[in-house]
Amino acid sequence: MLALLKEGGLSTKDTKVQNIGFTQQAALTGKKVEGVMGYLNNDAVAFKEAGTSVRAITLDSGDKGDPLVGVGLGAKKSTLDKRGDEMKKFVDASLRGMRYVMDHPDEAIQLSQKYVPSLRGDKQRKNARAVLKATIPLLKNEQGEVGVNDPQTWARMADFMYDQGLLGETVPPEDAYDNDYLPKS
Repeated sequence: MLALLKEGGLSTKDTKVQNIGFTQQAALTGKKVEGVMGYLNNDAVAFKEAGTSVRAITLDSGDKGDPLVGVGLGAKKSTLDKRGDEMKKFVDASLRGMRYVMDHPDEAIQLSQKYVPSLRGDKQRKNARAVLKATIPLLKNEQGEVGVNDPQTWARMADFMYDQGLLGETVPPEDAYDNDYLPKS
């Protein structure tokens, strides 16, 4: 939210910010708020499936906006020191799985039914397809790469977070991530 406000030339002083927990759909459709923060690949899909028209506003990409690094894998340094080779194998397997899901989304949903019993109905599978369709573009960078950490993105995010008072000190981006655990091409 802070990044979107900054990108639009606004701050929290220009809007009324409310913590609504994870009640985006109820809060917006119940007119408790005028807008919500949510996940593009889940909340936006839920609104659409409920017949509520919403407009998703996302950050500018590339060097135009303040990028936020997405979710990733994290491990303690002691774990990496002791089990680094296993971590590399885990990262490789995870990336292969992500690529497989991207290339075979319907098969991935079918395979998931064994582990996610709620995917057994037509409505649930339709929702899973919609969520996966919205998720796949988020799994890769602008060059189509999966799992690669970009030093400039991390640096800009660290600077943004420091400028917003979210970090007590500047963080060198190379202290925040490590590409050494990615599979060698």
